Amino acid sequence: MGETAQILNPDKTVFVPGMIDGCTLADSIDAPTVRRLKKEFPGYTFVCYINTTADVKAECDVCVTSSNVYDIVEKISNDKIYFLPDKFMGSNLAKEMTKRGVKKDIKFYNGVCYVHEEYSPEDIQRIRLEYPGAKIVSH
Repeated sequence: MGETAQILNPDKTVFVPGMIDGCTLADSIDAPTVRRLKKEFPGYTFVCYINTTADVKAECDVCVTSSNVYDIVEKISNDKIYFLPDKFMGSNLAKEMTKRGVKKDIKFYNGVCYVHEEYSPEDIQRIRLEYPGAKIVSH
């Protein structure tokens, strides 16, 4: 995300916590993979989540955030959507479009954020029971 911030703000200083710090979700896909998928799924509009590298964003048609993904995809005139990289957001997107009565053929990539994959609602409930009153913070 620092990479995108730097591109959008070239005159600003962008701080990154550490050079080895990264994002498993962003690291789950690269530009050559997007190019391959575009050949495999011709006619699809490629929608990427903001947590991707600039190279991946450059290969996609639309970039979205978690707060605007449903509204943006709903308004895309193409009924064929390929969402990447987050399989959880892709699955939720498909369910939401169905719930809204929007007919879209939504394919999605199998990328994950390890935090989202590792922790379940049951884990949070267990933590709440073990530590009553604890504040739960997520990214």
